Amino acid sequence: MTDEEIDYLLSCPKRITRPPKRQMIVDGRHRRNDFEVAAEEGEHNFSVFLRQSIDFPENFSVGLTYESPEEHHSICLLRCNGPHGDHANLPSEPPHHFRFHLHLARNEAMEAGIRTEFFAEETDSYATFEEAVVYFVGRCGILDTAKYFAFLTPELNRQLALFEDQDE
Repeated sequence: MTDEEIDYLLSCPKRITRPPKRQMIVDGRHRRNDFEVAAEEGEHNFSVFLRQSIDFPENFSVGLTYESPEEHHSICLLRCNGPHGDHANLPSEPPHHFRFHLHLARNEAMEAGIRTEFFAEETDSYATFEEAVVYFVGRCGILDTAKYFAFLTPELNRQLALFEDQDE
């Protein structure tokens, strides 16, 4: 899969096909929620995962996984993460997982036989779990979300509604 194909899958408009639960579910030491989306055009299906630590709410992950019919496996395209420990893309780089960061799938990682979304980059696009969800929805082109995200604060639900107004 090329980087262009990955970028297309990441950004193509998607509709929710199996909505998230109305509340986050406690699973061990994390809160979680999952839902499924499909591309408006084509036969592309995706799953979305939302995870947040109960003990450290700033430790979270919001991700989009492509369910590849050709490869018969899932490919994580994007993870929006909070700070949670050290990671460096290369041994010569300083670690940056102690800040908010994104993991984006890249062909280079696939060809190297490592996790597709191994490489990470710092971001200032969000500073909380809720803000990461709003950023993620916009970045991934997920439509009709405001009616499904009761677990977000009212202000962030209003922000999601702004995406809806642009789509119509």
